[in-house]
Amino acid sequence: LLAIRMVLARLRRSTSLFSSYGKNRSWAQAWQLLAALRQERVRQDVTSLSAAIGACGGGRHWRVSLALFTELLNPVDARLGFSPNVVSCGALAAALERGGRWALSISLLSLMHTRALRPDTMTCHAIIRACAGAKQWREAVQVLGEMRSALHQPHLIVVNSVLASFAEEGLWEKALCFTENLQSEGVELDGLSYNSLLAAAAADEAWRSSLELLKKQRHFRFQPGLQGLGAMGAA
Repeated sequence: LLAIRMVLARLRRSTSLFSSYGKNRSWAQAWQLLAALRQERVRQDVTSLSAAIGACGGGRHWRVSLALFTELLNPVDARLGFSPNVVSCGALAAALERGGRWALSISLLSLMHTRALRPDTMTCHAIIRACAGAKQWREAVQVLGEMRSALHQPHLIVVNSVLASFAEEGLWEKALCFTENLQSEGVELDGLSYNSLLAAAAADEAWRSSLELLKKQRHFRFQPGLQGLGAMGAA
């Protein structure tokens, strides 16, 4: 009984440390802790593994997080009954975003659907940012649509990342349709949103639309940034 209590205390302590290392971006310390647990043959539970997934996937070391997540899918000891949950999926999504692995992010979302796990806001945000950062705007918009269907309100940072993806591709009409749909649902744009729209309009040589957007931006007292002014010059 004493041995069991000691193991449980060790797990709680390691989970707390993993969470702390993740918040402080102390990736090296997280890996050292993970190595120590493996050397001591401490069997981690799903809570401890989820914390480790988030802490060890810093920078571009997403493979470590993926390997830990795989342990939840295929535990060494089937009697442990481990299975991924929303927390562990969210931790992996964040690691994949940092690693720029948009395709794996989409696969993770599919896995969650298969296992009847409902993605939370943070998980959706990470997947959308991963797709938008890789200029995979179709996938980003699709995930955003799923998020809104589940009554999750997208953060404006995520909306702007999608708009930036449209701007880089010069997809002015799609960017406009995208923002109009969001605004009809009560999502308010900010200066960065209008700058991305200006850039998309300029790339598509829609200079009249650029002027209208600039008027709106000033009407709402948003100052056009260098991106927006540069887009106007290009148009």
